[in-house]
Amino acid sequence: MFDLTSEVSPGPYRKRFGDYGQSGTSLPPRSAAKIGKFSVRCMPVPDTDAANPNLDAFRSISPVVEQSAAFANVLSEYDPRSTIICLEVSDSKGKKHGHCFLKIGKVRLVEHFTGRRLTIAAMNLATIIGGSPSFRPDPCAIDAIVEFLQKDFPNLDGINVPALEQDGEHRHQFDMSPALQAGFAPYYEKRGAAWHEFQVPELYDSYLRALSKKRRYNLGRQKKLLWEAFDGQVDFIPVSTCDQFELLEEAFASLMPARGAESAKAYYRACASNGLLKCFILRANGKAVALATGVAYSGELLIHRMHFAHQIQHLSPGTCLWQLILQYACAEKYARIILGFGEAKQASTSENTIRSADSIIYIKSSPRSMVKVLPHFLFGCARSALKQLSSALRASNLNANGARSKAA
Repeated sequence: MFDLTSEVSPGPYRKRFGDYGQSGTSLPPRSAAKIGKFSVRCMPVPDTDAANPNLDAFRSISPVVEQSAAFANVLSEYDPRSTIICLEVSDSKGKKHGHCFLKIGKVRLVEHFTGRRLTIAAMNLATIIGGSPSFRPDPCAIDAIVEFLQKDFPNLDGINVPALEQDGEHRHQFDMSPALQAGFAPYYEKRGAAWHEFQVPELYDSYLRALSKKRRYNLGRQKKLLWEAFDGQVDFIPVSTCDQFELLEEAFASLMPARGAESAKAYYRACASNGLLKCFILRANGKAVALATGVAYSGELLIHRMHFAHQIQHLSPGTCLWQLILQYACAEKYARIILGFGEAKQASTSENTIRSADSIIYIKSSPRSMVKVLPHFLFGCARSALKQLSSALRASNLNANGARSKAA
């Protein structure tokens, strides 16, 4: 996976642009360019999304919050060393086609092995925040962005697109882009990975009626056991303002590792100050037993991660919290809950909408850039080979045991 919110090195761009990307700062020397039928203008990240009428019109698989000015400002506040820019794309008549937020800097390619988090490689990339631009898909518009980045940021190793739906319109336009085909090679960090989201019904009762009788019984039983274990002293607390942040800090301290808790405090405090915070705490007898961290924007709820107290795992605090979040989302009229890549452990997979998506780095076709990604590629090959070997050995052992049983 990519770590986009920590240890970002400003590199040569910081020296050139200073604090560019923050409100009220000067634009870089080459702040606008006409490329093909589109013109691209580099501008500071706006304080709000009022000037972006396209934000809700062209939603993709990615959370709309990650294509917003508010989220770009969260990243700037959380990591002031990073460079966040906004590229505004206009057509030949001067009509605004849309915009694209990018984070310029060093991105670590991280893998997990034997329970450890390993940084395999690091590259200077332009990361498209949210995974896709906020405009109507058009290969010429994508070409304009690519060529602009090549001219203004010649030291980039590539362009990072964290989430492209395999059958989506944006994916097709990236594949058809002549600029990407001519000067870049696609490197798949994830290919065909499961992307989970949940379409929120109008009523929570409608969701329950759609479940099997056994599933409804199990959910009710799990909630009853948790409530009885704590004599009914169980509270569900949505956290969305800075005034409630003390409760969130207590939950971080009790349910997260110390190192992760400190980083989470800074990130979610930035989310709170920009009006995006939406976390949920389940407290029993005054102590946090489950926590869901996330953000909310424009009718969407993005859940980043769920934590629970492992000592009461038998009481299913995570499942109980998830059901309470669903009730809250129905009551507040959210359209969808996004869980992102991976396996959704807190909800039945059959209840989720699952799409296939790719995480792609378009690497510049130069030896210097290709060499940087080579360690990550070799690590992936070695891990795949080990998995295949392990599976073959298990199958061989099962066959041998079966043969011995028959002989006996």
